Parts: sequence; structure tokens; C-alpha cells
Amino acid sequence: MSTDSNEISADIESGKFFEDAHKWYRQKYILPYTERSYFILITIVSVVISIIAGAMFVDAKFRSYKVPVVISVKDTTKQFAEIFPLRNSKTEDSNQVLMKYLLKGYIKAQEEYNYENNFMLLRRNSRFIDQFSTDKLFDRYKNNISSKNPQSMTLRYRKKTKRNIEVNESSFSLEKPGENKHSVTMLFDAYEVTPQFSNSSKWKAKIDFLFSDVKYNRKIKEFLPLEFKVTDYQVTEIK
Repeated sequence: MSTDSNEISADIESGKFFEDAHKWYRQKYILPYTERSYFILITIVSVVISIIAGAMFVDAKFRSYKVPVVISVKDTTKQFAEIFPLRNSKTEDSNQVLMKYLLKGYIKAQEEYNYENNFMLLRRNSRFIDQFSTDKLFDRYKNNISSKNPQSMTLRYRKKTKRNIEVNESSFSLEKPGENKHSVTMLFDAYEVTPQFSNSSKWKAKIDFLFSDVKYNRKIKEFLPLEFKVTDYQVTEIK
């Protein structure tokens, strides 16, 4: 028997042969997969940590923080519609009082100018005139505030001058050519104000309009729709 055979026989008898065979099997087949599994696991963990770290960095860089600031606020109740009586006494004619109120608002809408709050007044006046005017008068008003018109209020006053209007209600002079067709003359004062100076002027407005009296339908227990539409508007300065 050769020396190698004797050594193998001795190793088998002592159990060393099987121990070496088991160690060789582990190194050949098991350890590579175990190491590869550890490598994959470490790689996955590293990727996850990198993603979380990147997300935290982006969030920290672009996050907007809300900082409380103390500011003064105007009375918010003034932003809502108010209900108030138009008549000073019960003896006044309701239709004529309402007519004066609408005509006064119409003159102010046509003549006033204020650039504050991003020209909010002009937008409100534009809606008022659109609602209560003929298309022709509304187009004329749009031209009067258009930046394409060199004589418009927008280009004359810009962000330097405000124009306030005070209507003299006592100057109310009504003509009634038809059932719903009316013509009225009213006087008003215009005040042009800048940080440096103020200027006042007097004007007369001649307004033709349609107006139906307020009527209550007892059958349906509702007021009939009010008709108010300005058909012509002319102003002249009083020298």
C-alpha cells in the first residue's frame, strides 16, 4: 500500500478526512454565496441610506418655513354688504329716493378715479356701469380708462392723482317724458388730489335712463324686478 493510501486511511479513521472535505465544500460552495449575500445586503442598505439622505437634503434646501408676523388689519366687516335705510323719513317717496341713490352711484362710477389696491375702484366701477348702462355707454367708459386712449383717466392721472366725486342730491331735477323713461340733471363737485396739491371743479350731469317703480305683487308675494338702465350720459363743466 502506498504512502498516500496509508495517509488517507489514517485520516478516514481519525475523521480528519471528512472534516477537511466539509471545510473544502464550505469554502468552495457555501462561503461565496454567503459573502455575495452580505455584499448585496450592504449595497441595498447603502442605497436606501443614500436615498433618505438625499431626500432630507432636498427637503431642507427647498422647504418654505411659515414665520408668524404681526400685521395691522382693517375692519373686515366693511368688506361685506351693508343694509341701511335710504329714506330719511317715511314721508319721502321710496321710488324717488332709490332713483337718486342709483343715479348718484352711477355718476361716481363714471367720474371717480383711484389707483390704490391695484385699481380696484376702476374694476368695481366698470362692473357697475356694465350692469346699468347700454352697450354704447359701457364702450365709452372702457375707452375713458383705456391705456390706448391718450386722454383717458388712466394716462392722465396714472398713479399720481385721485379723483373724488361729491354729488349734490339737492340739485336733483327730474323730467318724466314717458312712463319708464326719465331724464335728470344733477350737479357734482370733482376733487383731484395729489401728494403736492388739490384742485376742485364743478360739473353738471345730464342723464337719460329707464326706471320702473318698485312694485309688490300680492299674488306671488314678491317684489317685481327693478328696471334701471342709463341710456345717455353727458357732463359739462361749470365755469
